[in-house]
Amino acid sequence: DDMSFQIGPVHWGVLALALVLFALNFQKIKDRLVKTLFVSSLALFTLSLFFQHNKSTFIWQAIPLLGYVQFPWRFLALSVFFVSLAAIPALYLSGAKLAKWLAFLIIVLVLAVNIGYFHPDKYYSDSVDAHYISEETLSVDSKLPKDYLPVWVKVISQEKITEPVVLAGEVQISDFELVGTRAKLSAVSSKGATIEIPVTFFPGWRVSINGRKVAVRSGDDLGLLAFDLPVGKSKVEIRFGNTPVRTVSDLVSLASLVFVVWFYLAKNGKTKKA
Repeated sequence: DDMSFQIGPVHWGVLALALVLFALNFQKIKDRLVKTLFVSSLALFTLSLFFQHNKSTFIWQAIPLLGYVQFPWRFLALSVFFVSLAAIPALYLSGAKLAKWLAFLIIVLVLAVNIGYFHPDKYYSDSVDAHYISEETLSVDSKLPKDYLPVWVKVISQEKITEPVVLAGEVQISDFELVGTRAKLSAVSSKGATIEIPVTFFPGWRVSINGRKVAVRSGDDLGLLAFDLPVGKSKVEIRFGNTPVRTVSDLVSLASLVFVVWFYLAKNGKTKKA
């Protein structure tokens, strides 16, 4: 399919340079962190290459979770990353002044060698976004991209759903509004009811009826957000919030950013004192 799955000559060259410098200066390297970084990066680089080779098929078959990677060549991103980490000792051993010029040269070479890949493969002069993402197009089952639909969606409706649907019981619904990740409605039920609203169910949706939170679930095979309404009048508020996984992920991202800033400032402070 004309896609390039190569690591690239510059990366191989950098890795070779790092290997030579590391081998020749192994006894001179006093910083254990540099040694650990190089050896671990080289090991992980080799492992990432192995996962792209058909000899690793037995591992892919033994670990079902690897199926989420979808394509072995996605490990190529890790290969390139670990080569970059392995190059750090080469810069470290070349001295502070030369390291800056060497890093600059590597960046220029990477861009120069790969610039030929930075162009569109094909042009479609008669194609516009409306052909792919218009409401009419996305409402047709055969046109809707299904790769990232939640597991609760078993069937895709042939018609666009814009209003709440009553699954069970009797209820009158009014003042329904849906804007982005928020919705609200009013309801009156004499016997109680189960309804679903036209948003796809996913962990993080929260529903409050008359100020009290209620349980939510996937309604039918369409995978829409469903919940039960009590007898009487109900003021329903619906919003999409964070899940524990998202909260932890956000905290990790924030902590990483703080660490990078702190590390940069601390390093600059030591450099100025020296």
